[in-house]
Amino acid sequence: MRLFYAAIFTEKQLNTLKEIQARLHPLVLKGRFIEMEYFHITLNFLGEIPVEKIREYGRELDRAAKNLKPENLNFTSFGTFRKKGEHLIYLKADSHDSREWGLQTVTRKLKESIGEGDLRPIVPHITMVRRGILTAGNLQKLKEIRLETPPIAIGSLALLESVRIRGKLIYIPVHEVRLG
Repeated sequence: MRLFYAAIFTEKQLNTLKEIQARLHPLVLKGRFIEMEYFHITLNFLGEIPVEKIREYGRELDRAAKNLKPENLNFTSFGTFRKKGEHLIYLKADSHDSREWGLQTVTRKLKESIGEGDLRPIVPHITMVRRGILTAGNLQKLKEIRLETPPIAIGSLALLESVRIRGKLIYIPVHEVRLG
């Protein structure tokens, strides 16, 4: 199973994120807009993990998330990663929010306890569009957008399975820990 740890959002927060994503529609000529139920922040990508280890990975998430309170992040702008002429467009968290936040601590605990996964530090972001096509002018407009939205609360942490069904990438919760 292809697994990763992620921070996920409440229904109310997902609706707010969907409204933010709607600002991209006039700028993106073509692309795959992420459905709101798949918005998340990746904490640690694990890769292919045997089914028999899922329970262990879930327990590690329970331990790492113990005493973690719900956390708010401020998202103020969009960013892009360019790959083969297309853009992955994401919502960026404020830099002051990403320096010392509880999720960084949880991620560090998970990486230490399971000894697997991506060892790079988290750059908190939420993917909004995959395979986006933008004109140069629209790319510049996207970079100039400054969002003034209420803080977005992390509702829970989850171990998610990444599956491609009929060419579409979906995420299935395998284990979830509600915060608060």
